[in-house]
Amino acid sequence: MKKKPEMILDKISEEEKEGLHPSFFQCLSVLVLPFTLFLLLPFGARLFFVGIFFFYLEICFWVFIRFYITTIHYVAWPDRIEKRTGIFERRSKSIPFDQITEISCKQTIYQKIFKIGDIFIETAGGKEFQICWAGVKYHEQVAKTLFAMKKGAGK
Repeated sequence: MKKKPEMILDKISEEEKEGLHPSFFQCLSVLVLPFTLFLLLPFGARLFFVGIFFFYLEICFWVFIRFYITTIHYVAWPDRIEKRTGIFERRSKSIPFDQITEISCKQTIYQKIFKIGDIFIETAGGKEFQICWAGVKYHEQVAKTLFAMKKGAGK
């Protein structure tokens, strides 16, 4: 029987029990890009065509963002941390808690508005970080819980 991943926060909803996903707000700035199409208006572009292309790009970006977000899963097992990506080609990277040297958080001004942040999980080695959980809601509480799980797994 396959073990269920451990809940890392009480604030996580029922549908997120299998793991965390990046927040939609992490990619929200991409939806601003099509507004640059309106800069073509002073150069003779017709509002009708710019508006249609703008609407088309917004829908495409929104679908892409939703698809991208649902293909990334962050899971905390009792003995390891895992990041799963992909839909056609599934990739998974996991780090046992005993190999983790540091768990740190980063939050930009943009992320602060939406109460999300990035969690960097580092191991002893040549790279700066091994796994990055980007756009996590309640990132500081998640990092504290992961650190507590690391201490608990080391016993």
